[in-house]
Amino acid sequence: MKDIVYNFLDKIIGGDVKCRVISKGKNYTHYAIFSISGTLILDFRVFEDLDRIAIFRSSKLCDTVSGFFGIDDQESARYIKFWFGDKHGLNKIGDIKKFIREK
Repeated sequence: MKDIVYNFLDKIIGGDVKCRVISKGKNYTHYAIFSISGTLILDFRVFEDLDRIAIFRSSKLCDTVSGFFGIDDQESARYIKFWFGDKHGLNKIGDIKKFIREK
């Protein structure tokens, strides 16, 4: 099943992504990662101290994968998480900061 879901994600999302700032809070910056075609993959907040990061899944993408493969939301989120991490060489949560272009 993993290979089938990964192949599906490769086709609908692809490998190229863009990261942009969604908003700036009092002590964090909120980013989102989109496919080149505009599909939201995930969003995340980097807190001011840069030691804390909160990552949020895309409900819409999880629903798409769930519906297409007849799996629950949790399982689809896991597939997406591991697919994205494998695709972009992410080994730990902090690795997501490599998508941030501004410093």
